[in-house]
Amino acid sequence: MLCIFIFCASFSQEQLAVVIVGYIVLQTIYDIIKNKKINVENIFYCIFALIGFAILMLAPGNSARMESDPFYEKNIFERVLTAFPGVLINIYGNHDKLIIAIVLITSLYSAYKL
Repeated sequence: MLCIFIFCASFSQEQLAVVIVGYIVLQTIYDIIKNKKINVENIFYCIFALIGFAILMLAPGNSARMESDPFYEKNIFERVLTAFPGVLINIYGNHDKLIIAIVLITSLYSAYKL
């Protein structure tokens, strides 16, 4: 079931696809280093994430949109860095800055402790 969710998330939007694929790949590498063995589930997660990402990037509508918009002259990482803050603001809005700050601080603290 998680494979389906990963697949759907990785082909829904470019920014989300980069986050999902990056997270799944990093989690797989972490598990391989920590456990010194390959977890078959993680390999399936990577495959489904990459298939979803490939479908998103190779869709014919994307190439038509890319030809008409100067935003797409940038590489994928520049596009993510440019559009990600706008996506966050559209999702949460200006009234949720406190919640975003708390989540960010908590996440950074958790990452530091780990």
